[in-house]
Amino acid sequence: MRRAVAMALAAMAAVAAVSGRGQTNRSVGRLPPLRARGLIGMEVEDKDGQKMGKVRDFVLNARTGKLQYVVISSGGFFGLRSKLKVVPPQVVSAATAKRNTLELNSTRTRWDQAPTFRASELATLAQPGHIRQVYQFYGQTPPPDLLGDRAPPAGGLTGSTGRVSGNRARSRSTELKLAGDLIGEPVLERNQERIGKVTDLLIAFDYSTPVLVIYSTGRLFKDRRHYYAVPLRNMSMVSGGKLSVPVDRQT
Repeated sequence: MRRAVAMALAAMAAVAAVSGRGQTNRSVGRLPPLRARGLIGMEVEDKDGQKMGKVRDFVLNARTGKLQYVVISSGGFFGLRSKLKVVPPQVVSAATAKRNTLELNSTRTRWDQAPTFRASELATLAQPGHIRQVYQFYGQTPPPDLLGDRAPPAGGLTGSTGRVSGNRARSRSTELKLAGDLIGEPVLERNQERIGKVTDLLIAFDYSTPVLVIYSTGRLFKDRRHYYAVPLRNMSMVSGGKLSVPVDRQT
């Protein structure tokens, strides 16, 4: 718990240093974790400045507490018929010369061949076969803790279902959460009493940095509003998509 508190304090310092969308500039150097709400909707370009799409969301692994994929929407017209593609966080960079723009380490030709997925297939992205497919497509090696227990490899990302046993697929599906779905969700203490709600998440474009959940007490207490940062891996999922912290209300 002490380690979690120390990480929370570091996260709050990062929140103070990051104002959202403005932190995409090469002069920053090593960027601190960035706010997910500020990153969603940003333009994504390749190294040559060609537009690849926009950030749609982030896929978080609740078991490891880390960022597993960046979801990018590509093509379409005003968001209609756009394709969703997931990429490893390591191939995305916020250290760009353009404000409000992220860089994807891929060529336009390669990007056009990238595997796609449908939002309804989020659970399949937790399967080792899919993880290897996505990471290796972008020249990355999946982290060992991400693969977990071995499972039969599944087919392509588009339209692939049913190759993994139902129980295993369901258990793995609970590991993946979209950042957009967590924002606004209630936060409970260990006795299942509500103590706040998620206002944002702090993420970094690598797999080693833990995702930090920012939640606010709102008006639940008589004093002024407070914000807290807790590593996702130190929280647990309860029914209805709510998050729970392992402390009581007094703590």
